[in-house]
Order: sequence, then structure tokens, then C-alpha cells
Amino acid sequence: MKDNNLIIRDLGVIDYTTSFKMMKDAIQQRYPLEQHELWVVTHPSVYSQGQAGKAEHLLNLSGIKCVQSDRGGQVTYHGPGQVVCYFLFDLTRLGLTVKTLVDGTTDSVINTCNSYDINAFDDPKNPGVYTDQGKIASLGFRIRKHMSYHGVAINFDMDLRPFSGINPCGLKQSISQITHLTSAFSGMNKTQARQQFTQAFIESVTKTFKFDNVAHSKCWPTFSTAN
Repeated sequence: MKDNNLIIRDLGVIDYTTSFKMMKDAIQQRYPLEQHELWVVTHPSVYSQGQAGKAEHLLNLSGIKCVQSDRGGQVTYHGPGQVVCYFLFDLTRLGLTVKTLVDGTTDSVINTCNSYDINAFDDPKNPGVYTDQGKIASLGFRIRKHMSYHGVAINFDMDLRPFSGINPCGLKQSISQITHLTSAFSGMNKTQARQQFTQAFIESVTKTFKFDNVAHSKCWPTFSTAN
């Protein structure tokens, strides 16, 4: 059995459609069977609609594009200032089920929030991570042949107004973000603050899923045709 090593790919700003295609290409080529990867990205403003998404939850898109995705869940919003992480894992080699993947990802977000004295919690009936001030993270995965893709979007420091154009994840609910809930990042520039939080989340993922080693890259995988 191969070691459970993880490659973190910090891919910067990339539009949702391109990253979606790259994930599907990775799964088509069975890439996670060779190595587990976590892709860290930021998307320009976009709504993504899950497989079971209903048009009734699209209220007022105000010119923001809505992309049909193949992940689970309903509609959500992605935009600058959000931490988006895509989990390209071989579930069999990690000994995971869909439930333990979702639970582990949820726990990783909660543990990261707790490290900044943010009281975060899950809702057994509605996937995601919540606080008393509102939801701060959305989860949505797709599993094909025991390989996962898609992942989690954590609201860090962003314009929350576009969430009012939808029923986020199919629910009428309040939305919040990390910088509204802690003063830990006061005095930092936005890039530095987001990087620090992202690194804390990566460390939590590494611990939760018991990876042996972690390597970092800013490059696309070798099968990619992206620049």
C-alpha cells in the first residue's frame, strides 16, 4: 500500500468552470489513485448549483453567473475572500466512506475555527459549519469509483451580499464569515490573514485524515493543460 501522502496545490485565482473541468479530468484519469491532493483556490464571483439544485432557490442573481455542477447539495456562492479547498482523495486507500469524508472535513473546519476562539458547530440535518451568527462553510462532494472531488468553501473575508440573491444550500439562513467572528487577524493585510487561516485549516485536514507527509506546489498536475 502506498503511503498516505498529501500534495497541497495553491492554485490562486481561477474561474469555477476551469477548476471544475480540471477536477473531472483528474477523476477521469484516475489521478487520486496515484496521490491524494488538496487544491486551494479562489473563485471570481459565481454561483454553483448542485446536482439536486432547484431553480426556486435562485432569487436574484444580479448578473452573477450560475454554473451547473455535479457536486451534492443546492446552490451556493463563491467569491474573492473565500477559502475554497477541493479534496481529490482515494477513499479506499484512506479507509474513508462518504460519511467519514464529510465528517472529517466538517471537523477540520470546526477545529480550525476553535483555534481562533470561534464557536463553530455542525448541523446533522444540514451539511456545513455554523456559528451563532450564521453559516460560515459549505460542503459538497462528488464520489466516482471511490475517488472524491469538490470539497469545502469557507467564508473568510468577503462581500456577503451575493448570498442574499439565493437561498444558500436551499435554506433561508444567515451567513457570516471568519473575520466577523475573531479579532485574530486585525492588523494583517487581507492576503496575509487569509494565508494564515488557510495554513491552519490545511494542518487540521492533515491531522484529521492522518496523512504521513505533506508537500506543497503552486503548479497544476501534470495532466493539466491550464497555464
